[in-house]
Formats: sequence, C-alpha cells, structure tokens
Amino acid sequence: MTDRRQLLHGQTALVTGASSGIGAATAVALARAGAKVGINYNGSAERASEVVRQIEEAGGRAIAVKANVSKKTDVDDMLSRFIEAFGRLDI
Repeated sequence: MTDRRQLLHGQTALVTGASSGIGAATAVALARAGAKVGINYNGSAERASEVVRQIEEAGGRAIAVKANVSKKTDVDDMLSRFIEAFGRLDI
C-alpha cells in the first residue's frame, strides 16, 4: 500500500482562497500528501499565516502569497513569487 503522506512528494501546489474554509483544508491535505504548498489569500494575512504554521508544524513546507485573483497583475506576481520559492508549479 502506498504511504499517503508521500503521494505528492516532490510536487508543488498553489491553492487560491486557502486562508480559510475549503481552501485551507485543501492546502493542508495537499501538504499531508507531501506537496509544497502556496497559500493564496486576499484578505487576511493572519489567517494565511496560521495555515502556513499548521503545515510547517506537521513537517511540510508552505508560503503565503497575497493576490486578488481577479487581477491579472496580482496573479502574475503570485505565480512569480511561488515559482521563486519552489521552482515550479505542478498543481
């Protein structure tokens, strides 16, 4: 049986709206499966930091990236920061 904690080992994922609710749960699940995760938020840096903290305390890697996904320049900047941190985007 495959170890679920390693299903996504070596992969990177960016989750929009990940500072709360379904987005936060998705980000944590991806990290538990071994992915490095970008936590996108637009409103609450504090909540995004809390999700990053949860992931890091469990041994994962994550960064918080502020962006309004309805603005192309914000999305471009978010992707640049994410790729700078993790080298690529898989998910």
